[in-house]
Amino acid sequence: MLASFIQRAVMQGIPLLFGSTGEIITEKSGNLNLGIPGIMYVGGICGVIGSFFYEQSLPSAGEIIILPMQVAKYLFLLTLMPAASAWVLSMLSLP
Repeated sequence: MLASFIQRAVMQGIPLLFGSTGEIITEKSGNLNLGIPGIMYVGGICGVIGSFFYEQSLPSAGEIIILPMQVAKYLFLLTLMPAASAWVLSMLSLP
């Protein structure tokens, strides 16, 4: 049990280690930003809250697979299709 606790503590402390290392390098360059740990904590809390609401909004595991496919389809229609239609129209208007 203690080994599991230590393993999880090290694993969850790595992002704070990266943030504090970056802050040390930034402070050596002359900038001072004391909000780095708070920003990381708020980001982590928002991630947990977002994943909780996301999991609660999906009633079945099948929709977890279908939802990204639907999003990709709509992104394709919104981004690539207008460009493709503009390309086709430009090819048709050649003299």
